[in-house]
This record gives sequence, C-alpha cells and structure tokens, in this order.
Amino acid sequence: DYAIAYFYRGLARTRIQNKLGAIQDYTEVIRLNPKDASAYFYRGLASAKIGHRMEAIADLRQASQLFSTQGDTPNYQQALNALKKLHKTLVIGEASKPLVSGV
Repeated sequence: DYAIAYFYRGLARTRIQNKLGAIQDYTEVIRLNPKDASAYFYRGLASAKIGHRMEAIADLRQASQLFSTQGDTPNYQQALNALKKLHKTLVIGEASKPLVSGV
C-alpha cells in the first residue's frame, strides 16, 4: 500500500528535520486515503513547526474530526490538545515558538 509507505517516509523525514519533505509525503497519503486522520495530524504538526499556522489549524481540526468519527478517543484528545496549544501561541503572540518539541 503506497499510502503506508508515504506515511512512514513522512515520519522518517520528520525525524531528520525535513519538514517540507514530510508535508509532501503526508499530503500524498491524504490524496490516496482522505480519511487518514494520522496523516492530517502529522502534517498539521509539521506545518506548525515551519510557521504555517493556518494550515496547521486546518489539518489538526480535520484530524480531530476524523479521529472522533473513527472512535479513536486518545488521538482525538491529542489532536485537540495540539490545537489548543497552537491557538494559545496565536493569541498570546508567541508564534515564533515551536508547537511541540522533538517532532
């Protein structure tokens, strides 16, 4: 399955700090499987790390909706927490700080 291959390559690219490459891979996963909540989640995190806050918000919202629909409560909560943190950075003017560390 190509979607799985792109997903894992996206994770690998994230680990080596190749955020743009990771975003491209997660985008391909979404093209192949539009209901892949994890791809939206990780693309959102990668987008936030490079300062694309609006794209990150859109992806994290989509991830949370899909996780909820799929009954994946732990990942739904994780997506909501990432959204809250991202909104907080926008509200208090800390947009230059990273959303999460190590991603």
